[in-house]
Amino acid sequence: MIFNSTKTESSKTCEGVTFTYRVMTEGVRSQLDFKLADTMAQIRAIQVELASIDLPTKEDGTVDTTVKLPLAQMIRVNELSDQLARLRRSKVNPEYFQQCFVRVEHLDIDGVPDLPGEGHDVGPITSPEKIRDFGPPELYQEIVSAIVGESRASTSEKEVLESPTISAAQVDGQTPNSNADSANETNSTSTETVTSTSPSE
Repeated sequence: MIFNSTKTESSKTCEGVTFTYRVMTEGVRSQLDFKLADTMAQIRAIQVELASIDLPTKEDGTVDTTVKLPLAQMIRVNELSDQLARLRRSKVNPEYFQQCFVRVEHLDIDGVPDLPGEGHDVGPITSPEKIRDFGPPELYQEIVSAIVGESRASTSEKEVLESPTISAAQVDGQTPNSNADSANETNSTSTETVTSTSPSE
C-alpha cells in the first residue's frame, strides 16, 4: 500500500497554476482541534441558536428566502449568519490553510518568485503567508476549499465546515439592509470556513 500524504491539483481559477497541500491526518486534525477549540465552540453555539429560530424551509430543507419574516427575526438571522461567515473567514480557513498548505507552482507574484528558476521560470512558492496575503484571493479560496474537501471530516465536522450561511429573506416585501454579501460569501469556504475541525469569506 502506498499512502500519499500530499495532493497536487491544477487550479481552476488561475490558469497554468498548480497547488499542493497535505491531506488530513490524525496528527494534523489533532492540532486543528486544539487550536480551533474556542472557535468551534462559538460556531456550534451560533448554529444552535439558528436552529432554534423557526425559519420557513423548502422541500429540500434549504431556507425559503421568499417568505416574509418579522423584521427583528430576520435581523437576528442575518447577524448570526454574518458571525458564522466571519469566524470561518478569519479563524477556520486561515488555520486549515496554514496547517495543510505545501506549495504553489507556476505563479509569479509581483515579479519576485520565492526560489530562483531556470531562465524565466518561476520557482515554487512555499510560504502560506505569501499566498494568503499577496496572492490571488480566488486561488486562496480554491486551496482552502480543496483542503476542506479532502479533510476526511466526520459528519459533525462537515456540518460545521460546510453548513451554508443563510442569506437575507424578505421582510414585508423588502430585503433588510444587513450584510447579505457576507452571508453569501464562499462557503467557504469557502471558504473558507467545519463542525469539529476539518477552509473556506
